[in-house]
Amino acid sequence: MSFRQELESAQDRAALKASLQSDVYHLIASSNVKLFGAQINKVDLFGRQIVESKDDVYQLGFETILTELATFINTTRHSSKIITMIDSMGKTHDRKIYNSYQDALNSKAENLKVFNRTNFSPTINFADSEFTFGLQLVDFTVGALWRAVEHQDKEWSTLIKKNFPQNNSGEIFDYSYCFCGS
Repeated sequence: MSFRQELESAQDRAALKASLQSDVYHLIASSNVKLFGAQINKVDLFGRQIVESKDDVYQLGFETILTELATFINTTRHSSKIITMIDSMGKTHDRKIYNSYQDALNSKAENLKVFNRTNFSPTINFADSEFTFGLQLVDFTVGALWRAVEHQDKEWSTLIKKNFPQNNSGEIFDYSYCFCGS
């Protein structure tokens, strides 16, 4: 294969990737899915000794997301089924994630009484995002938020913003996207 053919092939792949990326973000934006997020400033929280390890960061993230879900359910009387899925990263890492998740459930037990086994199973389900469509959509959502925060590239986060619970003025409720740290 000549250099020109390699270059054209790479350009074709990049164009296809951009097109697919756009299609996925438009799919998320046009769906009725509700998104929740937590932005954690690890450097600030480590500096202030609020978190001391990655496990603490995971637990804080889970506590924040679970509290957001509980508030959403209480506020909206939402009754659809909710499951918690996370990308599997190997047995040892999955065990750490599971323990952090259980610690978060236990530390916020009073706030999470709204969760019942009818609409929310307080278990965590590990899956491989390569083969799990729902987790792939989560990866896209997290990627959009990460690019907005880390690179000020808000193209995709702006598009999916409407999927975060909002008031009638289009402002995202505090319980749908939280900032942890300064």
